[in-house]
Amino acid sequence: PQNYNAYSTRALEELATAFRDASFDDAVGVIVLTGAGHQAFCTGGDVKEYAEDYVTTPRDYWKYMALFRAYIESILNTGKPVIARLNGMAVGGGNESQLACDLTVMAQHAFIKQVGTHVGSVACGGSTQWLPITVGDKRAREILFLNEPIPARKALDWGLVNWVVPSVRRGEEWIENATAEEIRHAQRGERDYRIDLSLLDAEVAKLAKKLLASIGMKDTNGDGVLEDSMGVPVAFTMITNGDNKLRTDILNL
Repeated sequence: PQNYNAYSTRALEELATAFRDASFDDAVGVIVLTGAGHQAFCTGGDVKEYAEDYVTTPRDYWKYMALFRAYIESILNTGKPVIARLNGMAVGGGNESQLACDLTVMAQHAFIKQVGTHVGSVACGGSTQWLPITVGDKRAREILFLNEPIPARKALDWGLVNWVVPSVRRGEEWIENATAEEIRHAQRGERDYRIDLSLLDAEVAKLAKKLLASIGMKDTNGDGVLEDSMGVPVAFTMITNGDNKLRTDILNL
């Protein structure tokens, strides 16, 4: 989280492995991709690593991009529904990561943004391909050229995400359609505002249960555990990037 869940070369390898493992695990029916904490879902590549490892040996950068492609393809090729749980900002490769997922649930305090043109880079990891399909050609150019933050409600209106849920509270009150100022107060813990991801978690769990039910999983014992036709329990796995490590949790619904 201290690096806003930017991915390193090692993280890309671990993410691809985690998706492959979840894909091959018959006990997993749905995969959820998210970031640690509440500030960032993912902010793309680790620019410090770029400067230290790849600027001096640019011939190695194509190897890094091969790992990034393998990571994105591991999402696309899972053979299982993948939900992006946007717990915070999705920037650069973070937006490309959520675009690669099948469905996206976004916390209201989060935003989406591309940064390529501001740092002399091309958003060729998926944004230049998927954004015109997702939001239309003109809006794709706006996102890629201007690099402006896209708030949650706008992201929903443009079709970048499927659902937006409240994530700002003041005291015990949920703030629907929180303003930019209220979001800033919540992120800083000021004036009794705070970020709360419990509704995001509930929405993701509800969606995962719907997806499992849509492929024939049933709660045969009435205990909330879904099973396949052979009576084998099936759950969803949450892949969390952050803290310089990758955490994979198998979660029963």
